[in-house]
Amino acid sequence: MSARRTGQQEKGEGVRLQESWKPVVGYSGLYEVSDQGRVRRVGAGRGVVTGRVLRTTKQNAGYLMVGLWQANRASNHLVHRLVVEAFVGPIPEGHEVNHLDGDKTNNVLSNLEVVTRSENMKHASANGLAYRGELNGQAVLTAKQVGEIRRRYVHGGGPGYKALGAEYGVSWEAVRNIIKGRVWQHV
Repeated sequence: MSARRTGQQEKGEGVRLQESWKPVVGYSGLYEVSDQGRVRRVGAGRGVVTGRVLRTTKQNAGYLMVGLWQANRASNHLVHRLVVEAFVGPIPEGHEVNHLDGDKTNNVLSNLEVVTRSENMKHASANGLAYRGELNGQAVLTAKQVGEIRRRYVHGGGPGYKALGAEYGVSWEAVRNIIKGRVWQHV
């Protein structure tokens, strides 16, 4: 049995023996998505090459997106969600798609699972994928500042939550959570 040669084979990314395609939910007759995480145009249109695999772009968070057109309007969609919705079914409210290997660009069906936000975070933390501390884009403090806050609060009746919060530019609740070990546990 011979494998059909694809552009990715020429780049040395492996042999695709069989790829299964299903309609993209909400775009039936226009687009299809494969179990290998590729999206192609199947519907005819002006300037459209039917059967062409669409180019993806990487979102700021690292996920692959694709732009789909319908009724003269374009909208961007995350490829991993298109794969799951087409092959598994609707993603329940409050659930997310997790990449088992942690690679946000690996949208092969066998690498995806539907989980709760909590399960997704536990998976990321257990596999070293979570951005903790200063690596988290929302962090206001550094690990050094967190250490200073803990030392100053604990030793010798130092400043309280409110005073430390004002000094470091965070809320008193953030200082309380640091002191009680609810956040920045790794420091």
